[in-house]
Amino acid sequence: MKDIKARHIPVVILAGGRSSRMQAEGLSGDKYLHLLDDKPVIAHLIERLQLQADHIALNSNQVQSVLSRFALPVIADQFAYNSGPLTGILTAMRYAKEQAFVVTAAADTPFIPSDLLEALFNRQQAIQSDVVFAASNGATHPTFGLWRTHLAEKLSTWLAQGHKPSVISFAATIKQSTVDFPFGTLSNGSSYDPFFNINEPSDLILARQLLKQLTI
Repeated sequence: MKDIKARHIPVVILAGGRSSRMQAEGLSGDKYLHLLDDKPVIAHLIERLQLQADHIALNSNQVQSVLSRFALPVIADQFAYNSGPLTGILTAMRYAKEQAFVVTAAADTPFIPSDLLEALFNRQQAIQSDVVFAASNGATHPTFGLWRTHLAEKLSTWLAQGHKPSVISFAATIKQSTVDFPFGTLSNGSSYDPFFNINEPSDLILARQLLKQLTI
């Protein structure tokens, strides 16, 4: 355990959302595949994660050919029911079962902090949490978390028992903590939430504006 470094922890990007709000307003396809500047939203996330992690995988039920451009392992859901992000989190735990921890991240969040993994891992080591969530401005982001992989059996049983498929509800049954990340600064002096996520066409427009002003 002492030899673990943050960048050695596997990261699984949760790319299984239905993009219902995006599609309801006229944009078809998965929201994380829409272009932000000259590349898909998820590509921005991958680039930021590659500076922090040695191993990244995608959790998606998409056909392999759709995601092959990213040259990352693609793992399909390993739970029979649609339980939202918890299905992806369980899949991530099982995928990384040989490791002590796994980090999950949302596919539609292109501006994550450059110290995400380091900060989550340091917090876990300090208080030995079962899960450490990222937060910003006091709001917790349940899809961004560092999880103990041995929780897979507990989570599988919990889901099979028909509990509400809520990440926060499950986290209430284990030892949890958070790391609150500061807002980033844009070149025009304004700030932005590093966990800004793209759900609607208007978010995509805003993300393009933010990208032009990013200082890092």
